[in-house]
Amino acid sequence: MINWIKYGLIAALAGTCFLPCQAQEDARLWLKAGIKKKVTRRLDLELENCLRLGENYTRLNSYYIQLSAEQELLKGIKFGLALRQSYRRKTTPEYHSRQRFSTWLEAKKKIFPQWELQYRLMFMRQYTDFYTSERGYVHTDFLRNKFGLQYKPNQKYSPFISCELYYRMRFDYSDFNRVRYTLGVDYRFDKHNKFTVFYRIQKRLNENVPMTAYILAFDYAFIF
Repeated sequence: MINWIKYGLIAALAGTCFLPCQAQEDARLWLKAGIKKKVTRRLDLELENCLRLGENYTRLNSYYIQLSAEQELLKGIKFGLALRQSYRRKTTPEYHSRQRFSTWLEAKKKIFPQWELQYRLMFMRQYTDFYTSERGYVHTDFLRNKFGLQYKPNQKYSPFISCELYYRMRFDYSDFNRVRYTLGVDYRFDKHNKFTVFYRIQKRLNENVPMTAYILAFDYAFIF
């Protein structure tokens, strides 16, 4: 794990310094709503639904529904897994189905009374058009490293920043796929309602004409 953290930091910095001159850009809007059930003090279940607009907010790029579970193993360390069914539009008008399984390990550590350092290592396996394509059984795996820092001055709101790097693993090649930089804030109206807004810059890597997306996102969760 230490090696992946080291490689992730190096590649994230390299991704911002050595991008090709040609590039595409897009403004996107992500809208997500979910419900979270605290089954026990250490176990959470969550159901989420998300819409993602692209081409400067004019086209529905994708939508998905996801069911996830997260278990606290030790203080500051959580293990999670998720199943996602999504539909994504590419260059053609049709939407392609995607099935995704994810599992992760997340660690949080207070470095000052109101500051928290965060790290998440996620493994993700994805199938595209599993039931309708001859190659639908061929999966693509991703290893995702996410580093974050959150400021928690009170129980109401907590700003955060993060950087996440994707490493793609296929049967025929492997490479760094994208890097995400995020700045946002969590806001708790009360113990049942949580709202998150963030702005994200997502850069694709190792492509002839890489895409840079500027993403504005609004998330709402009802917790009970």
